[in-house]
Amino acid sequence: MVEDQRQRQAPRRPRDIKSGEGAAVRLVQLGKAIQSFRVPEGGTLEQALSMGDIATRGGMDIRVNGKKVALTYALQDGDLITVVPFIRGGVAAGPVRVKIYMDYL
Repeated sequence: MVEDQRQRQAPRRPRDIKSGEGAAVRLVQLGKAIQSFRVPEGGTLEQALSMGDIATRGGMDIRVNGKKVALTYALQDGDLITVVPFIRGGVAAGPVRVKIYMDYL
């Protein structure tokens, strides 16, 4: 029942990365500033995306530390979330994915 209540709560706004509770994560979205905040202990990718005002309905390539994971993935301290929209068009036939390598972060 406690988990059920957590899912129904409104998404929390990003908190200061310096506060001590939860996992510190970074959220990188193409064309936007990097967000650094903490998710509650045991927080999921879906919760972090809500905190960062990212829609989870298709059209986005979402990865944690460069790997595709489920929205229920439990985030760990130091995780890097990257969000890149799928882009169509250009010379190639079909959808073309833009890849971002964030090695410098």
